[in-house]
Amino acid sequence: ALVSTRDHGVVDKNFPSNDFNHMIAYVPLRNDTLWLDCTSEYNTPENIPDMDEDAGALIIFDDRVQLTKIPVSSPERNQTLFKANIVIDEEGTAKVSGKYIATGDDDINLKEIFLSKDDEERRKTIINWLIEFSPDLTLESLSFANLENIHASTVIEFDCTARHYAELTRNRLFFNPNFFHRVIFKSEKPSERKSAVYYSYPFVCNDTITFVVPEKFLPESVRDTVSLCQSFGSFETKAVFSGGQVVYARKRSINQKKIDFSDYGAYYDFMEKIEKLDAAKMVFRK
Repeated sequence: ALVSTRDHGVVDKNFPSNDFNHMIAYVPLRNDTLWLDCTSEYNTPENIPDMDEDAGALIIFDDRVQLTKIPVSSPERNQTLFKANIVIDEEGTAKVSGKYIATGDDDINLKEIFLSKDDEERRKTIINWLIEFSPDLTLESLSFANLENIHASTVIEFDCTARHYAELTRNRLFFNPNFFHRVIFKSEKPSERKSAVYYSYPFVCNDTITFVVPEKFLPESVRDTVSLCQSFGSFETKAVFSGGQVVYARKRSINQKKIDFSDYGAYYDFMEKIEKLDAAKMVFRK
């Protein structure tokens, strides 16, 4: 199959021309179809590179040709899962034990990033990720699992200390529960936008964090249960306090590689709401 990768442009079937810049294998099966990109080091047969997804392809049979589009992977195939236990003391310092698991295209991205780095470079990369929302942070331990196994999900585990993670003001404690994932949305206003929105691939991002707050602190303002749903994606958050702990869950999904220009107004509103929710802090009172 001749392919015009997504970064190369769109094939116009009504205008005869050589619009292709790549070639992959097409394997028709009885109940399914495999698209195999043999130039990829880390993709499995079930998961082609994201540059091929939704790309125009000219399949060359013995006696005919067929112009089609390569299917887009499902968001459930490209999942990231972040789990953490965060203990906050009365001075606002957080002790964090975290685990990050990636599947599908997210897993491939991790393998491409970290397999080319030595241990010190890997530490620096993880620190740069973590200090985005916790600038005063020390990484104490780091381990990787399944990094060299393309058939298993990469797992990253770490322990760190984040000083000044929470802010103590008199008898109140303030902190943002989004330790790892947080939306910072910068894009044109709907009146200024001229084109569709493209993601590399659909995805699901799941966070579950257990916060342990100092003794005698009770919740004054924790996250309300929120659910946003659009044709192109969804967002959910929930926080439950019990026994000095808050279990905070956050799930964001984008289920389309391309969000049409006609949906941009709804998309802009959707992302602004998520950014506002992600920026809100929890408040505990002694």
